Amino acid sequence: MADPEHVAGKDEAFSPFSIMANNSIIDFCRTSLSSMAGISAGILGLTGLKGFIFYFVASLFMSVHLDPAEGLYVWAEL
Repeated sequence: MADPEHVAGKDEAFSPFSIMANNSIIDFCRTSLSSMAGISAGILGLTGLKGFIFYFVASLFMSVHLDPAEGLYVWAEL
């Protein structure tokens, strides 16, 4: 059964510039987290496998919190 919200022949409006801007913001967040996790691991004296596990957990934490936020807001049709 067809979704009643989508009408055949009607285009959905997505701005490629907005998508690129949003992706660059997410990339900046992940890069900043990588730097902060590495600095924090160094300050805490976590080296080797412990430092990598700390970085992996921090990266996983960021991904878990960013991924649901990407699809959270649905734009109303104008």
